Amino acid sequence: MRPSSRSWERWHFVRPLLRQWIGYLNYSYFMNDRPGYFITSDKVHPDYQGKGLGSYILGQAIEYAPAMGIEVLATTIFASNTPSIRLFEKFQFKRWGFMPKVARMGDVEHDLVMVGRRVAL
Repeated sequence: MRPSSRSWERWHFVRPLLRQWIGYLNYSYFMNDRPGYFITSDKVHPDYQGKGLGSYILGQAIEYAPAMGIEVLATTIFASNTPSIRLFEKFQFKRWGFMPKVARMGDVEHDLVMVGRRVAL
């Protein structure tokens, strides 16, 4: 699947026969239309986690980034989400920052880890 060159792009992955959502990845600008992009969200449906779909989605995002003029990919991940952190590290993302208690879900504050990497142009 090849993304367009719009300022943002969301890829949806759907099970063809059942038309069931199974995952997505979203690009958006990092800061003020800077050349780097920020992966604001990537999600795999719980029924499909651990089956390689996250690796496929992230691999495609990295592969097609240069064609879209993207120089840097970065995202934040809940510090408690070890599987997601490991996935990004598998694709050579490095930890660029730690933000304690900056995300609130209900009454619970969560830490975030920022990861990123340069991609070849």
